[in-house]
Amino acid sequence: KKDYPRARTSFERALALNPTLVSAAVGLGKIDLRENKLPAARNRLQAIVDRDGKNTDAMIALAELAAIERNETLYLGWLDKAIRAKPTAFGPRALLAEHHLSKGEPQKALSIAREAFAGRPDSPEALELLGRVQLAAGEKDNAFATYTKLVSLAPRSARAHYGLAQAHAAK
Repeated sequence: KKDYPRARTSFERALALNPTLVSAAVGLGKIDLRENKLPAARNRLQAIVDRDGKNTDAMIALAELAAIERNETLYLGWLDKAIRAKPTAFGPRALLAEHHLSKGEPQKALSIAREAFAGRPDSPEALELLGRVQLAAGEKDNAFATYTKLVSLAPRSARAHYGLAQAHAAK
């Protein structure tokens, strides 16, 4: 509903009832980010990571904060920490692959997308990422196979069919 004041109130109430409720603290950190309260967001999110060194949600939020501040080194560092904290997590790898694509580094993105897919081989999100990166890297036949599998997993997905159409067009 994008009612951030009420969301903030609810998250704060949840934390008052349970001060160790990490999801509420992450939610507050994300609201701080949306409201451009960057120091508050950083402090709140860093406190979560300090308490729970495997909280990838907080690490990804800290990476988003670094991206807002245009600090690429810190952005990549937080994504790397998130991947090391939870090697099977899809989110940090997807963001890292997207980053390399945006930098014109499709081979780096491809390596990361393959790792993301290996951790979640039946995930439509992982397949879509892999197919998109394969196309960007010029692996047309592999992209076609990936999107074909995606369409079979998600036959009602417009994105899957769109990706398959792109793979057809690229061949």
